[in-house]
Amino acid sequence: AVSPSDTVKKRLNDKKWAQVFNAMTPMEYSSVIKAVAIEFDQPDIAALIAPSVRGGIFTHEYVISAIRVVSDWLRTPTITKILPFCKDLHANAGKIKAELTDWEKVCTERDFEQALAVHGQESMA
Repeated sequence: AVSPSDTVKKRLNDKKWAQVFNAMTPMEYSSVIKAVAIEFDQPDIAALIAPSVRGGIFTHEYVISAIRVVSDWLRTPTITKILPFCKDLHANAGKIKAELTDWEKVCTERDFEQALAVHGQESMA
């Protein structure tokens, strides 16, 4: 059987498809995630695609778009997987957190701390 991640990996390595990922809007990004038939795979696919979106300029709009389309039980795992790719997290973490329930905020608190620490080091380099 062909897995969704194998299919996406092939597309990511195809120069013709690279243009598609590079030009992807937040809505298009979330549409790809939502199109993954097995919901359990959606967070992994979101993370696979994230570094290729807009040439690596993956922003909070993409994170918000993704968590709006996945099922409630996948919102936390999706954030955990894609938050490290968010380039404007320092400026916009509050906008992402505003989309979360209180419980999701508790569950992702460490993810935000780790991602902010990594991005803080990158901006100092």
